[in-house]
Amino acid sequence: MAQHIPIINFINENWFFQLIKDCKKIVKKYQKIGWSYESYHFLAPNIKLLPIYYASDYDKPILMRKVNQIFSYKNNYDLPLTNEKNSILLKDCGIEIHSHNKEIKDIFIVA
Repeated sequence: MAQHIPIINFINENWFFQLIKDCKKIVKKYQKIGWSYESYHFLAPNIKLLPIYYASDYDKPILMRKVNQIFSYKNNYDLPLTNEKNSILLKDCGIEIHSHNKEIKDIFIVA
């Protein structure tokens, strides 16, 4: 099973702020497509709208949820995930963007 690691854990990595900018652009570009539903929606070759059950707060009643869109983003950064030796590349990881009404709530690195 893949690990979902909050992006804040990578704040000292060289790619951190650029990836956040990319995520903001994705949320802005696809803000009008509506909420995540029960199935996958391919928005672009490297971006999917994931089913709502991927939301970190899916088990809460709808009115209490702080996440209504979940994007999966496959980047092409040929950079190591961490500065550690033998780190996997960032392009080999998935990026999950959890947002609500155009505002990013969480970003996870899926490794």
